[in-house]
Amino acid sequence: MPISTGRRPPNLPVKRALTFFLCWLPLGLNSCSRKAPSQEPAPPPVTFAPAKAESVPLTVETFGNCVTIADVTLQAQVQGTLLRYAVAEGSMVKKGDLVAQIDPEPYQAAG
Repeated sequence: MPISTGRRPPNLPVKRALTFFLCWLPLGLNSCSRKAPSQEPAPPPVTFAPAKAESVPLTVETFGNCVTIADVTLQAQVQGTLLRYAVAEGSMVKKGDLVAQIDPEPYQAAG
């Protein structure tokens, strides 16, 4: 077993210099080589069309819930059996329009 004297071996600075030189040598050689300047690729072809004014429909496809502005409750002033509906579901009605016909027989017999 060697005895350590606390002194560095005399060839340590040489090893450091050699390591430094060998690490930087490839970078130095690479920068010295002459390469042809790289050409940039040609820009892609550009097409165009003249602008023209025209009407374009505006549509939006989405999903959600609908909420009415006003709720309407229909109720008869008298009880009875419905004979027929006078309007189709979803159609527009105005105040005073006939919506449904109630069986008049029970009221005619009473009067």
